[in-house]
Amino acid sequence: MASPMMVAGFGKPAVKSGGGAAAATRRVQRWLSDPEAGAAAGVETCTWAADAGGILKVEEVECDVPGCAPIETVLYFLAQGRNQFVKVLKPIAEVTAQEISGALGELRRLVDGGGDG
Repeated sequence: MASPMMVAGFGKPAVKSGGGAAAATRRVQRWLSDPEAGAAAGVETCTWAADAGGILKVEEVECDVPGCAPIETVLYFLAQGRNQFVKVLKPIAEVTAQEISGALGELRRLVDGGGDG
């Protein structure tokens, strides 16, 4: 079975996934920004992003590239000249804490190694 995570281009903000996306985005953002909420969900502390001079952002996007998931969740590391991103190939309302942890690990690897995102 293929991993639901991949590194690739990103699309436009999703508008088709329904009202649960806003609440789910807040939930995931809370995991990323609040160490207690992250720990309770099993998501690693994200102090590494600030230590690396950047911020983390999450959003749901539509992808119109043939063969990609129609709605994806994208985690971004944003820093001057060092932006990276990783996708979870499903709507944000369906993303689990385990998938966010895996995506964060991949994102950190890209940031630390300077890979292309």
